[in-house]
Amino acid sequence: MPRRRGRRSPLFWFALSAALCGVALEYAVFFGPASDRGKKVEVVIPRGATIASVAGRLQRRRAIRSAAAFRLLARLKGDPAIPAGAYLVSPRQTPAAILQQLTEGTGERMVRVTFPEGFTLEQMAERVSSVPGVRAEDFQPLAAERGRSFTASFRPPDNLEGFLFPDTYDFRPDMPARDVVQAMLENFDQKVAGPLAPDFRSRQAAGYSLMQVVTIASLIEREAKVPGDRDIIAGVIYNRLERGIPLQIDATVQYVIGHRERLLYRDLKVDSPYNTYQHPGLPPGPICNPGLPAIRAALHPRSVPYLYYTANPDGAHTFTTTLEAHNRATAAARAGRRRR
Repeated sequence: MPRRRGRRSPLFWFALSAALCGVALEYAVFFGPASDRGKKVEVVIPRGATIASVAGRLQRRRAIRSAAAFRLLARLKGDPAIPAGAYLVSPRQTPAAILQQLTEGTGERMVRVTFPEGFTLEQMAERVSSVPGVRAEDFQPLAAERGRSFTASFRPPDNLEGFLFPDTYDFRPDMPARDVVQAMLENFDQKVAGPLAPDFRSRQAAGYSLMQVVTIASLIEREAKVPGDRDIIAGVIYNRLERGIPLQIDATVQYVIGHRERLLYRDLKVDSPYNTYQHPGLPPGPICNPGLPAIRAALHPRSVPYLYYTANPDGAHTFTTTLEAHNRATAAARAGRRRR
């Protein structure tokens, strides 16, 4: 006689039901709406944003529960491109509905603004005013005086000079100045403070804080005209600091009095804590917003014996170890400029 197939035990059906309930619950948590009460939030998507960065922005704004689940949905849809724009999305929408909204590109059009490396806060304020509805007089005091009211992985200083990353941004018209500042600070966090955290810790172990390293980077940004000079200038700055020799960097004076092609002796006596001719050590803070190459140079100075450098007419520098050699290099550079 054929054997009768055994009946499943009640325990099996209970376990299967529990597993199915768990799957359904997990699906509801990660692929369902983030909230049933939340208000709409604005999510700004810059040009060229990856699905991963979009998912991160949505999760930080609490529009979705899981960035990983959103990335999976996008993968199943073929990783569609998401047009730049400012989108209003609701946490009451499912992640799938939000993805469809974004891929349809119904967001408000953005204004692209580029901030070159070495721009000061004042220059940034003037540049950002090209965005309709964003005023320099709103941006400047926020960035220069109320830095601690913004969020970052580190404690921002009151004056954010040096910590607003020079880059190309997409801002929407009438965007609050506070959101503009926050976006630029977050960019510094994502491209500098986060990825280079081990390097900053190494410098801290050598006695230099985040603020001091960024300040040194700002000096390098304004002084170096040739990329190959950056880490050598960094080495000179550290050598002078460790020997207690005043930095005597022209760019610190120009930060106070405004840029001039040629400084006069009376300019070097300007009364300011930023004047490194009059005050030893580093200035109180950065003198501009440095780019990544200058920051890397400040974190990894070249080990050199030099204590001086002189700018040549072609933009490169001559590096020397003694004052006498420095004076000869300066005289030669002046003669070269006269010939030009």
